[in-house]
Amino acid sequence: SGVAWAGVDIGGFFDDCNGELLARWTEFGVFQPFCRNHSMKETIHQEPWVFGEPYESVCRKMIKLRQRLLPYLYTLFEECHRTGAPILRPLLFEYPEDETTCNADDEFLLGSALLVAPITRPGIEHRHVYLPQGTWFHHWTGERFDGPAHILARAPLGEPALYFRANTAVPMWPEMNHVGERPKDPLTLLLYSTEGSGESVLYEDAGNGFGYERGEYACRSVVCEVLSGGISVRLNEREGSFVPERGSVHLELIGVNTRPGSVLTNGEEADWEYEEAAGSITVRLEESASETTVEVRVQNLSDLL
Repeated sequence: SGVAWAGVDIGGFFDDCNGELLARWTEFGVFQPFCRNHSMKETIHQEPWVFGEPYESVCRKMIKLRQRLLPYLYTLFEECHRTGAPILRPLLFEYPEDETTCNADDEFLLGSALLVAPITRPGIEHRHVYLPQGTWFHHWTGERFDGPAHILARAPLGEPALYFRANTAVPMWPEMNHVGERPKDPLTLLLYSTEGSGESVLYEDAGNGFGYERGEYACRSVVCEVLSGGISVRLNEREGSFVPERGSVHLELIGVNTRPGSVLTNGEEADWEYEEAAGSITVRLEESASETTVEVRVQNLSDLL
């Protein structure tokens, strides 16, 4: 408690690791605030490439996912700095009224939007997951679950049980191997939509130095409302004097069964595309400090997952 910059030694510090253990541990470790592969002297080397395939590819896939999630993690760090809220959270932190969460000690929340239930035993591809109140979407399949619910989750190697909370935008960078490899453009706001509403925050600054103390930061909230006529996503006015170095923001809405009748940005036809197989809409927006509203109009609420 109170020490947010923390994480375990991925692969284990004592004794020798193996490929499956390292891959599964990486599936858990990339969601910790502090993430590193580390072991003691006289143990075998445990870099991902030591164990070959499929373990090397699993570790690469998970580390790249963490790289994409860095703007979400950075926002959580700012919240922790400002309020003391932990980054990696037990379920009971967000759902104290739910007695079931008091015993949920083998799954956790990363912030309030992501729920992670790692595999912790060898040779296992399924596990029990408890999903608290709300609607959750399985990251790899897009399957929807309404909590509170006990489910049996399939989690093959490389696809840990990872769930996104509905109507909560998660900011993501483009895929890159390391920070600075390429411009952080566009920023993607990944949002699984269903009936109801939700709100999230995006915080950004220079990433180094103390300019944020002089107002050199950018902070904005993202509000999603799903009504009978469709989906409304509002990017509220950006606060602070920091200007992100990018030209565009992509709003990726997942959970749309049918091609929408229209998609509008601030009342005008948007630049968008629909992927039927994924049930997703991508709306391309220009980076702007002003309030921006995106409206996705559907004929029936049943058109949404």
